[in-house]
Amino acid sequence: MKNVRPNSFSDPYKDFTSAEDVLMLQSIIKKRDEDLTTDDLLWIFNGCLPAGEYGECLYFVDIVFDRISESLADGREFDSDLSENICIWIGLNWHNLCEDGKNVQMVNRCYDILNHLIEKGCYDDDVVEMIVLINGWSEEKLGDKFLETKLSDLDKSRIADMASHYMWLARVSPTTMGREAALAAMLRCDATLNASGGPHGH
Repeated sequence: MKNVRPNSFSDPYKDFTSAEDVLMLQSIIKKRDEDLTTDDLLWIFNGCLPAGEYGECLYFVDIVFDRISESLADGREFDSDLSENICIWIGLNWHNLCEDGKNVQMVNRCYDILNHLIEKGCYDDDVVEMIVLINGWSEEKLGDKFLETKLSDLDKSRIADMASHYMWLARVSPTTMGREAALAAMLRCDATLNASGGPHGH
């Protein structure tokens, strides 16, 4: 069943109460899907304070994922802000997504993004922080499951490179979450190498 496009945003957290903010949301909702900018989409999902209720924002989820996937396919820079916002929103609405049978779709779309980034040799803090956000969706630690599965498909030298990078990132990441996520990723890489008898290289 296709998600219905809302006619307005209800601002459930009362984060868009000024006249300027109200006009901005009205302007966003009047735009065609293809005319929505990255900033528009960031305002819709807006971290922990989205502009709309679950059903109102749900329509725009696929648009966000499509934009991220298109930019990666075109070789453009990964939009970590957009990715972070959509991952936070999924976490806030995980129960509703499960009830609607949409949770698997969300997981798969995030896995596609992570897979693309790692295949392109991108192991930075955007990747590990995305894994942490995905872990927060449920007790299943779906981000860790992705990394474990992905590592099993890579050769030892690639895993060793990732482990070395994450060891460095655990020291220099500007955020606590980034450092902790990088350390966890490094330990996961090391565990994979230990299980396969591969070199550590640290």
